[in-house]
Amino acid sequence: MNNDTSEVSLDHLRQLAYRAHYFTSFTPDKRADEIIKAYSEELRNDLQTIRDKSSQEILPENVEQTLTRYRQKYEQHLSGWLHSQSNVASSAVTGPANFPVARMEKYRKWADNKYEYFREWRQRALKAILKSMKPKVNELEGARENLKKREEMQQIMVSANKIIKKGGPNVTEELKKLGLDEKAIQEALNPTFTNKKGFLSFQLSNNNAEIRRLRSRVAVLETKAKLAEEVGKKAEEINGVKVVYNYEKDKVQLLFDEKPDLETLKQLHSHGFIWKRSIEAWQRKLTNRAIKAAQDVAKGIRR
Repeated sequence: MNNDTSEVSLDHLRQLAYRAHYFTSFTPDKRADEIIKAYSEELRNDLQTIRDKSSQEILPENVEQTLTRYRQKYEQHLSGWLHSQSNVASSAVTGPANFPVARMEKYRKWADNKYEYFREWRQRALKAILKSMKPKVNELEGARENLKKREEMQQIMVSANKIIKKGGPNVTEELKKLGLDEKAIQEALNPTFTNKKGFLSFQLSNNNAEIRRLRSRVAVLETKAKLAEEVGKKAEEINGVKVVYNYEKDKVQLLFDEKPDLETLKQLHSHGFIWKRSIEAWQRKLTNRAIKAAQDVAKGIRR
């Protein structure tokens, strides 16, 4: 299927659009033209939006597959609505004699429901697709970036307090140079709930606490990254159970020769392990607590 947005057209649905309004419009051919034009344009815009938002991390063939699936589902929902609409008739067009009012009301509701579902599907699908196409941030990179922002903010708050304490006619301009926006400057110079200007001590201490937490987190993630590169994964057998420390996947995994008994299954669930069918293993995120939990579960199995 050609997903070139300039070539996308719904002309093949024109006859269906015509039938959909044959009994509800005096000019069904005109209504069909309007529908084909409007929804072809919408579909082209949707496909172009998906293509524009796709990150460079996503392989081109995967983008094409996504575009094809979206286009197929869009046409499927549009066709479903038009098919349902073709059952609807208007007494103004067909004439009032023997007009089945109750039946037509039922058909109209069905068609309306089809249309509403079509529009809701489009919103959900676009939102999900665009969200999935956001570049995935490595956990370590994300922690480092958050730490950097927190450290920069700490420096800004300290510097801002010095400027405010010093005073002078150029306080606002100097605060702007630090990177503070109008709202932050207003709050710093005109506090609402306290007479003390500037950033308060609890703001500085809370941010400092978060900096310490993030530094610790970065250190842990850097150790994991080093192990993933140098070790990959290692395993040991405990009480007949293979315990795998998979640093590449950041998982601790338990592999059993046979299905665990009910008590072991209960222990696995209570310790947060999830069954991964594709690798036939129970696993959870690799942490010191998870390692101890895996070892405790394996040691607690009765033979």
